[in-house]
Amino acid sequence: MTRSTSPVFIGRKSELSRLRSVFERSAAGQPQSVLLGGEAGVGKTRLVEEFAGQSGAALALGACVEIGGDGVPYAAFTGVLRSLHEADLLRCGGWERDELARLLPELGAAPPARIDDEFGRVRLFEAVTSALLDAAEERPLIVVVDDLHWADRASRELFGYLARVLRRGRLLLIGTFRDDELHRGHPLRPLVAELSRVREVERIDLGRFDRRETAEQLEALLGERVAPSTVEDVYCRAEGNAFFTEELACCFSCGDGDELSWTLHDLFIARVETLPEDTQRLLRLISCAYQPTHTALISRLSGLSESELADRLRPAFTAQMLIGGEGDAFRFRHALMREVLRENLLPGERARISRQLGELLEQDPGLVAEDGRDVQVAHYWHRAKVADKALAASLRAAKRANEKFAFSDELAMLERALELWDAVDHAPDEQPDEIYWMYRASLAAWRAGQPDRGLCFAEAGLAVIDVEQRPTLAAHLYEQRSTHRWGLGRLDLDGLYRAVDLLPADRYPVKRAFMLARLASKLCLHGRSTEALIAAEEGRRLSEQAPDLGDRLLALSSYGSVLFHSGDWEQGLELQYQAREQAHSMGRTPALLSRIEICISDELYKLGRYAEAAEVAEGALDSVAASNRAQKGLLRHNAAEPLIDLGRLDEALAHIDEGLNLALPDVQDQGLLRLRASVHVLRGHNDAAAADLRQVVRRGRFGHGDIELQHLIPTAALQIMLAAEGGVGEQVGVELRQVFANGVREEFEWWAWPLLYTAAAALTDLDSRDGELSALIRKYADAIPRRVPIHDLYAGLIAAELAMAEEVATSTAASPTPLCWAELAGRADEIAAPVLLRARIRLREAQHAAAVPGGREAAATAAREARLLAVSLGAEPLLARIDALARSARLLSVVPSDEPGAAVQAAATAPGLTARETDVLRLVAEGLSNGQIGARLYITTKTVSVHVSNILAKLGVSSRTEAAAVAHRDRLLEPAA
Repeated sequence: MTRSTSPVFIGRKSELSRLRSVFERSAAGQPQSVLLGGEAGVGKTRLVEEFAGQSGAALALGACVEIGGDGVPYAAFTGVLRSLHEADLLRCGGWERDELARLLPELGAAPPARIDDEFGRVRLFEAVTSALLDAAEERPLIVVVDDLHWADRASRELFGYLARVLRRGRLLLIGTFRDDELHRGHPLRPLVAELSRVREVERIDLGRFDRRETAEQLEALLGERVAPSTVEDVYCRAEGNAFFTEELACCFSCGDGDELSWTLHDLFIARVETLPEDTQRLLRLISCAYQPTHTALISRLSGLSESELADRLRPAFTAQMLIGGEGDAFRFRHALMREVLRENLLPGERARISRQLGELLEQDPGLVAEDGRDVQVAHYWHRAKVADKALAASLRAAKRANEKFAFSDELAMLERALELWDAVDHAPDEQPDEIYWMYRASLAAWRAGQPDRGLCFAEAGLAVIDVEQRPTLAAHLYEQRSTHRWGLGRLDLDGLYRAVDLLPADRYPVKRAFMLARLASKLCLHGRSTEALIAAEEGRRLSEQAPDLGDRLLALSSYGSVLFHSGDWEQGLELQYQAREQAHSMGRTPALLSRIEICISDELYKLGRYAEAAEVAEGALDSVAASNRAQKGLLRHNAAEPLIDLGRLDEALAHIDEGLNLALPDVQDQGLLRLRASVHVLRGHNDAAAADLRQVVRRGRFGHGDIELQHLIPTAALQIMLAAEGGVGEQVGVELRQVFANGVREEFEWWAWPLLYTAAAALTDLDSRDGELSALIRKYADAIPRRVPIHDLYAGLIAAELAMAEEVATSTAASPTPLCWAELAGRADEIAAPVLLRARIRLREAQHAAAVPGGREAAATAAREARLLAVSLGAEPLLARIDALARSARLLSVVPSDEPGAAVQAAATAPGLTARETDVLRLVAEGLSNGQIGARLYITTKTVSVHVSNILAKLGVSSRTEAAAVAHRDRLLEPAA
């Protein structure tokens, strides 16, 4: 982090106030993050210096460095950790210290990294998180990452995850960046956009100084009052940029004030030209070196002893063009100076200096720190256009990035290596060859979250590989192709089948087991459980030969999941519990254990054991690695879903918001959006629900033949519910026929029962006369298996709803008796069915009891129970329907006297008419027949006829049409004021 030279801090009161406010929240135990943006030289660093100095908090600094688009993985956080280590605040031990040693060599040797360790980065991220939280125990900690626009990919990812997932500890994370450099393709731009939507992240944009502030800055720099004309001249050239103002002030103090009309580019060169020639030559050399650079390296590059180098660079330090860093490191005070100097070198000069730097590091690697050596060497040889050495160095840098789980940086180095491959001569039998590096690049791309790039490498490798000669590598390329296509919304089971076929069990049992587990998982998600079971059984059997317990447990969990969805849910769940117990015995497993917990919570939910499902998912959230966004998102979903059914909507929404803050891929976060839409529908926020459902449809990019059942069917059910609320009856048939386009598929039972019930209830609520659709619902309900008690309840409800729909449509007597609905309500209570479902059943019970002579007391009891449940949910549409029933059926005890519904009930009587006659007149005005009015008001058709005759006599009219006209003309049906 650079130091500014103005002795007085100028302006920025508003920005300081915002930083203090954020800091107060973080000091209270709510971690916060700040993105501080502004153009180069505007004063971001000085603002952070001033704020940090006033805060009294511990401070950890890390700076990102620019090296032509490349970067040392986690360079910024290496600086942060080193700051903590030097301040004796890095106190972790055990596995966490081992992981941090990958970034900080001072901590000792890091454990060897496995090439196939997909969860290594999870452990590293968790170790960094733990270190920061431990450092913030005694007093608040401010972590500053300067110049994020130069951050390497790994540092960006680590900064992003910290900002998104930290939820405890007295920690404030600040990242500064140049917003004027964030062009459309800049890699930081999407991260800034994502984080700006996170609740715990505050974006502060730092603007330029105005004329008054520029005058204050000049006076502070020069130590005297400055003439208005000079202020105007400086302001016009620097345009309020604090750094440029400083540079112009330096020229002015040196007697060059008349030259203020020069361009700022020329100004930088002019400043350099005031230095001795030897110093200028050294600065040009240093501009080509990695920043910060080291005394020993520049000494060798220049041919000077370290003491001679120090003497010749002293003028540059005195002029504050160079500043010191850690140890013997130093750098340009501002990158703009370095850029100007480097751009003024001839292309041949830049290549020659880069070659010299590469040669020096090959001769004496100790000239630079080990953690950044390979990236620097690769960069220098690439700039020098020495392809063979650039290739070798790039592959070494990729290996080092993989060991640090910096997969984005690994991908960047492998891409460079593959670009250079054809420019280098290779032996015919050289191994590893280009195809292998294509596979490694594909694997790194998946881990880095770039499926589009990964697919390119997988397909390129498959296009040239000899499958017969290299079956294992080909199988992995096919698996990678399938994985990337799935990530892009395209199902590729053929690729997985091909991968399995290339790995016969007698030669590659463990690799085949892995591929079978992947295949079984995808088949199960798409309702092909018979095929999945065959694959999972073989995979489990072969996995017993795997030496690693984790591999065996993954196969066991996969097999248990397939068994569950195939119908043997008791055995499937038991295997999951066994896998969980053995995973616990392995100690800390940041990904394996949480994966099993995800399966268990999902399966408990499908069994209707909502409280247990929520408990498992919420418990797993405490142990899953903070950096594992995918698993965190799934657990948030698996916690929110049962909480909604338990009626704990606010808790569910908190999980949904946390999950959406993780910025998951489209394929993953559509489930969270759908859950939020379901809460919106329940509470009557239909516009918000429709907006979320549009996002779900947009993000579910699969065609309907490929979409996972867990997304396809619940989304259709929600569309039907929303359509019913909006009175769009035809949408019910559209959604239902779309889901069942290919008939009843395997595993439909786990999602289709709620869908069929929602469709049947919609027919009743919409007074639908669609007999064909009713027949389809019956047909599908008869064909779908009933695995668990909740399925039996839904089957009974569907039958009752269809009978009721026919009753409403034909104005016939009630088919399902009140006793039937009471029995269904009892069963729902007995199995602790979803709260909303129980409220709807009680409403149906009340509706039917009200229509039966002598059933008014039972109707009132059921309506009161339904109302209590609806109030607890905040389910306004359902509450309105219950209150409407209470008014229509004259169930006066249902709505408490102090609630608005009771007032409406009392005030809704037309002048001269009884309350019941008013209800009848209202429905006559709507054009309903006597039979339909009777069904609505739970009275017989004959009673309706008597009420109509009384109404005609009291209004002095001779027809129903005249009665409706009088009611509208005289506003008889409007509530009393």
